[in-house]
Amino acid sequence: PVPARAWLEALPEGGVRRVFTHIADHGKISEVDARAILGKREYGQFTLKYKEYAAKAPFDVRIDTSDNVKTYVREGTAP
Repeated sequence: PVPARAWLEALPEGGVRRVFTHIADHGKISEVDARAILGKREYGQFTLKYKEYAAKAPFDVRIDTSDNVKTYVREGTAP
């Protein structure tokens, strides 16, 4: 059987996987928390490749903005 989180292997190792694991587990992650996980430079790359990364998740991820802070929000349930 394929592990439930096999989709994470399609994402780059390290911070990007940690961000998407957090979204899967908790339903969302703030820009502040994502930046803390990724670091300034990697967060910049993450924002450029966000749609590419999100397409590999088995759920949709939308970006909400409140008080000029982005939150990446899972739509639907995570496997």
